[in-house]
Amino acid sequence: MPYLWIKWLHIASALAFVAIHGASVTVLYALRGERDRQRLLAALDFSARTATAMYLSLVAVVGSGVWLGLARRPFLSEPWFWSSLGILTVTTVLMVALAKPFTARLRAACEIRPSGVPRKSDAEIALMLRSGRVHLITAIGVGALGLLLYLMVFQPPLWSTAASPVTTTVPGQDALLARGKAIFEARAGGVGCIVCHGADGLGTAAAPAITGETRDDIERALGEVRQMRIVELTESELDAVAAYVATLP
Repeated sequence: MPYLWIKWLHIASALAFVAIHGASVTVLYALRGERDRQRLLAALDFSARTATAMYLSLVAVVGSGVWLGLARRPFLSEPWFWSSLGILTVTTVLMVALAKPFTARLRAACEIRPSGVPRKSDAEIALMLRSGRVHLITAIGVGALGLLLYLMVFQPPLWSTAASPVTTTVPGQDALLARGKAIFEARAGGVGCIVCHGADGLGTAAAPAITGETRDDIERALGEVRQMRIVELTESELDAVAAYVATLP
């Protein structure tokens, strides 16, 4: 199923980005005790070679994340989604702005002039390596990662983007609708009905609209439509989904 593969790509690219970027930061910490100029330059070259893979993984994270946001629900109404993209963008800009000039100055300091005289003395290089720049880069990266994980896991309602629809329910129906909504959005088939039928049930290129369908219609589709046979619902779950679908506009 495309959704699951894109989800796999999103997680895999995020892990790759963290691993590659972590390697670069580890190199910077390892250099703090290094004084051999050739070894310093070799380590900086290694860190630079990881940049392409790091940026490719970052593009994959953002691209797959946007796709998932579009597939699961209208992401324009999801504050945590936009906040995550904003934090990722700001963090990337800060990291580049802080790390790139630092490594460039360090590389230049390690060079030897044509006359054979080093551009910077060993003491000056040691002072550069012991600067707090590496700690600042690490703090920004770790802090941003923790904040992104919080937003993706808890999906907090940071602001209201639309008025809540007014629905009329009878006593005891709220729990039924809440259960049906949870199954519809995420649990049915492991991904939710919205992956194929859309967040509002009006259908997508993958499946027709489900609004107006009765419990019998849904039960019949689960048994007759080949793509839906992977969705297994108990009688009570089917009741909940049918009750929630009935509330869709």
